[in-house]
Amino acid sequence: METKLTEKRNHPRIETQNIVTYFLYDEKGKKVDEGKGFTKNLSLSGVLLVTDKPLPGLYIILMTIDLMGNKVKVSGTVAHTRKNSNSKLYFSGIKFSGNEEQSREAIVVFVKVYQHRRHMDQQK
Repeated sequence: METKLTEKRNHPRIETQNIVTYFLYDEKGKKVDEGKGFTKNLSLSGVLLVTDKPLPGLYIILMTIDLMGNKVKVSGTVAHTRKNSNSKLYFSGIKFSGNEEQSREAIVVFVKVYQHRRHMDQQK
């Protein structure tokens, strides 16, 4: 008899798709690239960032706007990047840096903006 093991996660993922601006830096702190992407599969430890080009930097800052119009900045490191052969998009795992409270606040913003946008789309 086959038994299925349930996957246990320390940080459950939250499905979101928020557009963010990103800034990439090398190990010396020099800015090497910037662009736009969207977040996916948010968790307390990090986020999956989807872009149309690979992320060559080590350090990354994600910028988004909350519902009140305030800028929210989240910093992290690029853990890995892979290309989706079907969509030709790049999926990069971003590991949040800083304290857990900052990550928690950023996630609340990402989720609220996502829920608000979904609510507005359903109203149309």
